[in-house]
Amino acid sequence: VTDRGLAYGDGLFETMRIVAGEVQRLGFHLDRLLLGCERLALPHPGRSELENKIRQAAAAIDTGNLKLMLTRGEGPRGYAPPARPTPTIILLPARAPAPSVTELAVATLELRLGENVKLAGIKHLNRLEQVLARLELGDLDADEGLMLSTSGAVIGGTSRNLFAVYGGIVKTPAVDRAGIAGVMRRAVLERCAELEIAATECELTRGDLGLADELFMTNALVGVQSVNRLDQQTLASRSVAVRLRESFGAEPGGADG
Repeated sequence: VTDRGLAYGDGLFETMRIVAGEVQRLGFHLDRLLLGCERLALPHPGRSELENKIRQAAAAIDTGNLKLMLTRGEGPRGYAPPARPTPTIILLPARAPAPSVTELAVATLELRLGENVKLAGIKHLNRLEQVLARLELGDLDADEGLMLSTSGAVIGGTSRNLFAVYGGIVKTPAVDRAGIAGVMRRAVLERCAELEIAATECELTRGDLGLADELFMTNALVGVQSVNRLDQQTLASRSVAVRLRESFGAEPGGADG
């Protein structure tokens, strides 16, 4: 009960897809986790030890997911961290079927995400904004919520990154001030380069999304999902999302391979 992850959200997490006992894109997850450790000055046992712990926990699961939480460990009351913290590592494997939903209805949420360059991109344990967003989404006829920042920039979903397609060019919101640099987001940007699909990170407004030919969302657990409706706007195009989904489906592990 004295762990700083519980008391202050002083830590990081990763949620990873497991296929045939192997974590998909483990290297990407470790890259982001260690970036978060650097940003938060959070001690850790080293990349190789973290990788070994993750692989051992994943080996017991055929198909499912693994959540890792890394906190600064126990400490006295007060925000100031202990001089020599001992980190806590929690690994929670869970069996779950492979994702089957490929399309989403999305609603724009009123809740706005705060902007902080120090915390942007990483998966820190402070998720109250997302908790409140999911509460708001529960009253709406939608599968996912679209979240904007306090300055009005489009960031993404409550648990997904967003991509918009304009005349064959793929754009995704920059996450240098708010949001998460998703593992699947990174995979999609790299795959676009391989498939010679023009792709860029940029600032997008809610109005920009109304002009998009196609929208899709991603995360490490569900892969690539088309958006068939955004508020009252119906989107018929699926071509880029389908092409990407099929390209990932050719890898071991299927759509999340």
